[in-house]
Amino acid sequence: MKAGIEVKDFGRSWRSGVAFHSVIHAIRPELVDMEKVKGRSNRENLNDAFTIAETELGIPKLLDPEDVDVDKPDEKSIMTYVAQFLKQYPDLHHTTEMQENDKEDRLLLRDLKVWVEQLERDLTRAQMAEASLQEKYQSFKHFRVQYEVKRKQIEFVIQSSRKDGKLSLDQAMVKQAWDRVSSRLLDWHKHLDKSLPAPLGTIGAWLYKAEAAVREEIIIQQAHEETANTIHRKLEQHKDLLKNVDGHKKAFQGIHRARSVNGVPVPLEQLEDMAERFNFVASTSDLHLLKMEFLELKYRLLSLLVLAESKLKSWIIKYGRRESVELLLQNYITVIENSKFFEQYEVTYQILKRAAEMYAKANGSVEEAENVMKFMNETTAQWRNLSVEVRSVKSMLEEVIANWDRYSSTVASLQAWLEDAEKMLNQPEHAKKDFFRHLPHWIQQHTTMNDAGNFLIETCDETISRDLKQQLLLLNGRWRELFMKVKQYARADELDRIRKEYLDGVATLSTFADCANGKFSVPVEVAFLNVKMFVQGLEDIKQKVPVMEAQYKIITRTAQLVTKEVPQEEVNEMLATMAGIKAQLSKTKEHCPVLLYEAQQLLSPLEELEKQITYFYESLEKVNEIISARDPEMQPPNVFKQNHQDLVAYQENCKKALSLIERNSQGILKFVASSKMLQHFNSLMLQKKVTEIQVTFQVFLLLSIFLKIF
Repeated sequence: MKAGIEVKDFGRSWRSGVAFHSVIHAIRPELVDMEKVKGRSNRENLNDAFTIAETELGIPKLLDPEDVDVDKPDEKSIMTYVAQFLKQYPDLHHTTEMQENDKEDRLLLRDLKVWVEQLERDLTRAQMAEASLQEKYQSFKHFRVQYEVKRKQIEFVIQSSRKDGKLSLDQAMVKQAWDRVSSRLLDWHKHLDKSLPAPLGTIGAWLYKAEAAVREEIIIQQAHEETANTIHRKLEQHKDLLKNVDGHKKAFQGIHRARSVNGVPVPLEQLEDMAERFNFVASTSDLHLLKMEFLELKYRLLSLLVLAESKLKSWIIKYGRRESVELLLQNYITVIENSKFFEQYEVTYQILKRAAEMYAKANGSVEEAENVMKFMNETTAQWRNLSVEVRSVKSMLEEVIANWDRYSSTVASLQAWLEDAEKMLNQPEHAKKDFFRHLPHWIQQHTTMNDAGNFLIETCDETISRDLKQQLLLLNGRWRELFMKVKQYARADELDRIRKEYLDGVATLSTFADCANGKFSVPVEVAFLNVKMFVQGLEDIKQKVPVMEAQYKIITRTAQLVTKEVPQEEVNEMLATMAGIKAQLSKTKEHCPVLLYEAQQLLSPLEELEKQITYFYESLEKVNEIISARDPEMQPPNVFKQNHQDLVAYQENCKKALSLIERNSQGILKFVASSKMLQHFNSLMLQKKVTEIQVTFQVFLLLSIFLKIF
């Protein structure tokens, strides 16, 4: 270390406290008087150093003076403490060099201050001097050149290098002088523009305002909503101002070509300066307005995000009594639902997205486009997580309220019942049995109370949780003492309930098995609609089989509970019943898929046969129509000939249809006859229908011969 302090280790070298003060002095010299430190006791120095480090530098007080002021201080503890300084101030090892550089910086700042103050005095004298418009502009230009030459250097040296952002005294004095010069130059420039002959003076005043508008930096407020409102006001002002840019530019171009206003010559350099500024305003005004629109929407969106985050913190807390939770829920409904917060955010985001794309495209800067895209991506990710949490708040608050309601109602009813129950213990046995037959209900109430109470203990603040724990402790104590004396009364009703569940389950399973087995053997006429309905019934049974198997397992467990409490004879009967049901379910599970598959094989052939039969009768109907209308003497030869051709064609259709019907029906009948699963399918109606078709066709042929058509 510097300042004549020798540190060889992390033990005895730190005992006097001087080394600690040296570290603090390297960071903030004004906090420590090193000469005073060297003359004090170890304890005073150590206590003072630890206090300053904690209060001024934010370094936690990990050591006490008595820990260090010993023959062999703990080196690890001192190393850990000193590491806090390096963590908070990582550039600490550069501090000495920085102190030396500070001297040079102070000298430079003082020289710059002298130069700026001299420039200010010269500028003031030049402004007050009597001169022509040309001479005044040349003088202004001379000072502006000097100003621009020094501007970057001065703006650099007056930037704060401190973490708190504050300037040193020398920096502040240079900045004050520089701001005065900047303001004076700006006012002079404005005055020179206004002093031009009308209407150029008016144009100059407008140009000054327009130039200031497009160069204006947005001041970010602490609240995003305030920033958005400020930008909105500025945007409306700038739109109103810049809407005249084309008109003013056109008027100025006429003056620029003439080099004079109403015969009064205007300094050429001043006109060129104004032309350059006009080009700047014209070329940047559209981009400026796009940027303002983007920024307004950006801060609107940020204000919604901040509102959601702040509200979320107020909603996701350790809760109080029901009334306070109800107020939180009402606040949520007001802020989120009544104001349509999610819709408002989505609309703002979509408008911002379009504005961001237009601004990034118009700007043309890759870096700016990346910044805009980064902001959009970050807010999208932030909202994705935040919106999920906000949406879940309502259900959480409603759950807390519901648990308060359950807890309050069960506590009140359980307390009243406990008082009656405790009195009932001294009553005759039959009276106790009658009173405690509803004990299962109160067991459920007791469970509900504890579930709700434990939920509230976890979600409510410490004071309420403590009160709830105490209340539950007392009630559960009374419950345990009573329950041990009356628990036997709970079994009667419980057994009845379980027995009823068993019987209801057995009835359901038996009904299903009987229906299924009946379906497997019920006679079915071999026709498309009949077989289709049969297949649908089998599919329904197949779907229900897994449900019934699950129901069987439940009933089996229920039966096991019942068998523990009933005579052996009833147990044997139950076991036989369950075995019978299991056998029926197994038969159904095995039989149904096979029968369903074979029945499904009939559907397509039967449907096709129905179409062929329909086609046969339609063709036959056409033949009958032609025969009925036959009267050769009344028909022209060409019509008679056409009818004859149609008749031959329809007869051929009937013949082909009959052939297909016979072949397909034979295939169906053969399939049914060979199937072991379809023995209950009745084919007589199908055979009868085919025979009728054959007879009909034979009659038709005889009629055709009789009428000598063929």
